Amino acid sequence: MKTIEDSEAGEQVARALLEGSGFAAFSFSTQFTLRFSRSTPGTFAGKKLPAEVELVLHGTWRFGEDDQWREHVARIAPPNAIEPDEPVQAWELAHLRWTEGANVESVDVASGALSIRFQNGRVLTASANLDDGDTAWILSVAGEPESTASWSVASAGGALFVREPA
Repeated sequence: MKTIEDSEAGEQVARALLEGSGFAAFSFSTQFTLRFSRSTPGTFAGKKLPAEVELVLHGTWRFGEDDQWREHVARIAPPNAIEPDEPVQAWELAHLRWTEGANVESVDVASGALSIRFQNGRVLTASANLDDGDTAWILSVAGEPESTASWSVASAGGALFVREPA
């Protein structure tokens, strides 16, 4: 499998991997990793989709609009938090996990930024990290290293890099 830079294919594969799946779990170490699973098998371009995928968020991300997110963080982040967004992000993910409507309704990818709309109306937006060119987010098969995963989409510097089975 070869990784190619292709924004259109990356957007199509990201949609195929996420739409219709349910938000199943998350973890945190130096970044957040979100796990999505599908209860019914899916296909894309005649190829079987994985039952579980992981979204690793290396860059900036939030729920809702930027100004609303900043107000929300200012209101509920712990005093003197070194990274005030992270405890609020963890709270939001835990809340989403145990709330009805945590299935992915739609996915939008524009200039490397990823927006996931859930059935309950919540929208998670991951930036494209256009300034530094680093990887902003990676979507790939759960439990497999991204470098060898049969399916993956990565956003780096506003570009999408995609891999899918032959």
